[in-house]
Amino acid sequence: MEETNSQTQKQQIQRQLSPTHSGSGGLRGGGIRPRLSIRDETLVNFGKKLESRIGPISFFCLITIATVLIINTIYHESANGTLVELIEGILKEILELQKLSNGTLSTEGNESISKETSLTTKSTADSLRPIVLRRTEQISELNLYKERFHETDQKIILIILICILGILLSIAGIIICRRRGGIQASKSSRIAYGMILAVICLLLIIQLFMFIITLLPNAFAFHSLVDKLLDFYLTSEVPEDKRKALSDPIENNFGCKLKVEHQLLEQMGIQEPCAPKIKDRLLAPYIVLFLILIALSPFLYIIFIIIWLKKLKNVKPILNARQKVAASNEARMRRFKEKIENI
Repeated sequence: MEETNSQTQKQQIQRQLSPTHSGSGGLRGGGIRPRLSIRDETLVNFGKKLESRIGPISFFCLITIATVLIINTIYHESANGTLVELIEGILKEILELQKLSNGTLSTEGNESISKETSLTTKSTADSLRPIVLRRTEQISELNLYKERFHETDQKIILIILICILGILLSIAGIIICRRRGGIQASKSSRIAYGMILAVICLLLIIQLFMFIITLLPNAFAFHSLVDKLLDFYLTSEVPEDKRKALSDPIENNFGCKLKVEHQLLEQMGIQEPCAPKIKDRLLAPYIVLFLILIALSPFLYIIFIIIWLKKLKNVKPILNARQKVAASNEARMRRFKEKIENI
């Protein structure tokens, strides 16, 4: 009887001490818990967080980039194709005018050699030379416009293929880790997973350079390009009798008018100008900026983790908030243990 009474007294004392003491040992508590140093946290927690989170983050980034670009390609393909056909048509007309001007200049040159040139022929040739030079510059400019569209399409297709490669590598990494019991299970699985992460990060860096060097400048240039094609080249440089053959495909594809007949018709929505509708169907700069942010997100996360472990974690407001969260978690666990003991 005395032994049973002593055991019950010990249990009552432990129940009274449990709300205020925690830890290991017979007394269940005592002392301040040691804190890990920054070096220990950097080596252990930093590696674990990167291995467990960078992979899924990169995987979803690749899926997002591929999805946005595929939708963009489907939505904007008609506008790109129509504008490339317009550029080719304008180039054809300017080249024909250039041939006629060159023929006139060559005829004048032959006449000057034979010393039978009249004053009127010389004045005509002098007036044609600036026109020929201007059309040569226009031909090079139109070829540059055409190259921008082709380059944009090629880079988008290449980035989509890179995304598909990265997604396949991510799936392969997941399969390797599951078959070998997780990332921390063996050294070989960690090495394989780390190599896959390095390749995926390299693919994201390559995509980032393509976005910044190629797609972003082209996206900013498309709006002014459309204005110059419609307002200058099509209306000023193409002969009037051949202008309708080039403008009809644009008006039919987009349901618009290159020149609105009256402003009232535009206000009532009966006729819409073509330039805004075409610009809406081209690659927009904000889409490229969004994709750049998506491609940067794994690297921004790595930088945030490093800054968090080095400085932000021990800033006083953040430290106080963490202590409050830890205290509330401990109180909740303590109440949970009390309920279990009372059952």
